[in-house]
Amino acid sequence: MFNYKEWYEKTKPKRHVWQRQYYQKNREHVLEMHKNWAKRNVDQAGSVWRKYGRWSRIRNPNIDKEYYAQHREEILKKKHDKYQKKKARLMDETLPNPPKNNNQSSITYNLVYWGPILFKIKLQSPDLKECTGLCSKKGSPINETLAGVIKHEHYISPSRYNKIITPYLGNPFRQAYSHWYGMPFTKNVIMTKAWVNFMVAGEFNPPHIHKNCDFSSVLFVNVPEQLKEERKKFEGTGAGPGSISFTYGEAQPYSLNYTSFFPEEGDLYIFPATLTHFVSPFISEGERVSIGANFNLE
Repeated sequence: MFNYKEWYEKTKPKRHVWQRQYYQKNREHVLEMHKNWAKRNVDQAGSVWRKYGRWSRIRNPNIDKEYYAQHREEILKKKHDKYQKKKARLMDETLPNPPKNNNQSSITYNLVYWGPILFKIKLQSPDLKECTGLCSKKGSPINETLAGVIKHEHYISPSRYNKIITPYLGNPFRQAYSHWYGMPFTKNVIMTKAWVNFMVAGEFNPPHIHKNCDFSSVLFVNVPEQLKEERKKFEGTGAGPGSISFTYGEAQPYSLNYTSFFPEEGDLYIFPATLTHFVSPFISEGERVSIGANFNLE
């Protein structure tokens, strides 16, 4: 029987000699390949890491030192800025044309992050196509548990939907959460329920929140062309037909408590379940399709 471990130890010196010879002979090619890979996977400190954690690092001191030497100032500035933002959760900006006072060349101001997180990301075409395949009116109705004035609202498989959007719930959402709240996101995100909405003319979602969950989301799968044309012709001051809106707190002078978006296909919004939101009706023909889901943080 072939003993791989014994063979590996026995041929180790020869393999090292071969690797050194190959590197010396093809040094430029090897360095170029490592540089291209490093551009996609380099961390804030200039070290080459894989995307999935510390223990998967490819240790190549030649690449690390060379990259750090070329980008030292940029790396140190990023580390400093990241530390300052994490420490105080402030966003530093420089005033345009600041007044000069003695040796002071600029004045900075701070904006404090405030309110709930509202995360938005765009699904890639293959993932959006898979989500379209989940949308069906054959699933069990879910109308009695939802606030929407919509005839066709049906359950879909949470496991299948979760499998598609997991990459978007991974590093992108975790990084946004950590950046917004100034604390690491270490909890597991568990999808508890998912459903599809088939909205037609005259139907809408009134202002509401979601209960018995921590976060909610909505993915816009299909936006009919007729609705897009209706939105272009809208001349009012509100959100307009077919828009999704979010409100937080009470309306007060000099306070932003409302925002709205006209959704595009592939737009995914994730927000706290207690953030009030609603969808405006429209009158044009066509069927707008969206997928809603609730999550718990474990």
